[in-house]
Amino acid sequence: MNKKVILTESQYKIIKQFLLESSFDVLARKEILKGDIVTINTNGQKINFKVIQNDNGQIYMDVNDTDSEYFERRIFVDPNSFDKGSLVAKLATDAQKNEKPMKINTWSKFVFKNVDQIDVSRGGKFIDGTNFDPNEELFKERKEDFLKTLSSLDKGDVLVLTTGKLNLELIFGYRIRDAIRFGLSDSMKEKIGNNNLVSVVINTDEKEINVDDKGNILITAVESENIDGDINRKENKLNVKKWTITAEEEEDKKEEEEEEFDSETFIKMLTGDTQLRMAYYKQPTKWQSFWAALKGEKPKTTGFEAIQDILSTYTNRKVSEKLGQSFLKNGSISFEPVDNISILYTESGKNEYFDLNRGTIYRDEYSVRRVGVDGESGDDTEGEFQYNLRLVNKKIDFEIIVKDNTNEPNVFICDVRKLYKEKSKNKWVTKRSQPEKDVKIRFLDSSGYKSEKVDKK
Repeated sequence: MNKKVILTESQYKIIKQFLLESSFDVLARKEILKGDIVTINTNGQKINFKVIQNDNGQIYMDVNDTDSEYFERRIFVDPNSFDKGSLVAKLATDAQKNEKPMKINTWSKFVFKNVDQIDVSRGGKFIDGTNFDPNEELFKERKEDFLKTLSSLDKGDVLVLTTGKLNLELIFGYRIRDAIRFGLSDSMKEKIGNNNLVSVVINTDEKEINVDDKGNILITAVESENIDGDINRKENKLNVKKWTITAEEEEDKKEEEEEEFDSETFIKMLTGDTQLRMAYYKQPTKWQSFWAALKGEKPKTTGFEAIQDILSTYTNRKVSEKLGQSFLKNGSISFEPVDNISILYTESGKNEYFDLNRGTIYRDEYSVRRVGVDGESGDDTEGEFQYNLRLVNKKIDFEIIVKDNTNEPNVFICDVRKLYKEKSKNKWVTKRSQPEKDVKIRFLDSSGYKSEKVDKK
C-alpha cells in the first residue's frame, strides 16, 4: 500500500502553486493559439487578453477589455512566467509595441499577483484552463487511495484510522452493500473509554466520502452500543488524517474444536440411533459421568473425556458416511449459493434480513469453520436420527447446516440460520433463526473442502 502524505497549510500552498505553474506551462506550449482570449484571474479581478502571436510558448497578447486603462496594451509571457502564485510579464509602451522586431528586453516588468485561474477561450467557447480545485484535483488521488484501501480489506485485517490524536483500530468483519462492518478489540474499547461499543459501520459509497481542503478524508460511521441489552446506534462524522492496514494480533487463539454435545442432542441420538442406544444400555456405568455432565451435574467418574472423544469420532464417521469425505476438519469454506437465500430474523425487537445471493462466490474470507454435527430426529420419536454437518461463521454470525447430497457434484442440500443474541434471565444467549426451507449450496475447493472433480466432455 502506498504511503499517505498529510500536508500543512504552507505545503498545500506550495503544491497548489506548483500545479498551476505546470498547467500554465502546458497551456502556453500546446493550447494557446493566435486569436484566442486568455482570461487571468488576479486578486479576484478578471482581465481578458487577445493573443497576437504564440511561438512555442513565447506569447504576445493585448489587453482586450475596452473599459480598462490598459486597453490594447501589449504584454509578453513564456512557459516559465508563472512563479509562486504570480504571473511575471513584460509590458510594452505604445511605441515599443509597434517596433519591428519587438525588443522585449527593453520592456518593463509587470507582475500579476495572487493568480488562481487562467482560462483560454476560442470563438466564444471555453477551450482549457488551469482552474485549481483541491477536492477534484490535488486530493482526487488521495480519495481513490482510501477507497482502494477499503476495497482491499480482508479477514484478519485491522484498519487503523488516525482521527485527531486517536488511532482507531477497527477489525474487519464483513461487507454490507455500500458499507463495511468492523469490530473492536477489548483493548481498543478501553482506549476510547467505551466498553459498550460493539461495532462500527463505515459507509463506503464513493459519493459519501469527501476530502477537505487540507487533504483529510471525511467519512460517515454508524456506531452501535449495547446498553443493557438494547442496541443503540448513532451516526458520527469522522475526519481521517491518515490510515494504515495491519494484521489482527493473535491473542492466544486456539484451533476450533469439535462441539460438545448437549443433553437435548444426546437424547435425540439415543432415541433415533439404534447402535448408540444399544451401547448406552449395554454398559451404562461408563456413561454415568458423561450423562451427569450433560445435565449440569458433577461427574461421578473419570470417563467424561473418553466418552466425549468416542462420540466425536462416532458422529464424524456417521457424517462422512452420509455426506462423503470432502469436508475437512477446521478448514475454511468457500461456497456459492445455487438459490437466493434471504433470512428473516428479529433482533432488538426489529425485523432484519440476512441475504446470500445466488451465483455470488463467498470465499474463505468468511472464516466458515467445521465445529461439529447438528442432529435432528425423524418424523416421530422412533425415527432415524439424522447426522448433519454444521458450518459456523463466527464473524458474520450465521451457520450452514449441510443435510444431504444431491445428484450434482459438490452441491448439497442445506439450511442457513442467522445467529443473534437475546437477553434471557439477565444473560445473553445465542438464538438461531428458523429456516423457512432447504436450499442448495455449491462448495468450492478450499482448505475446508476438497471438491469433486467434474469430467469435461
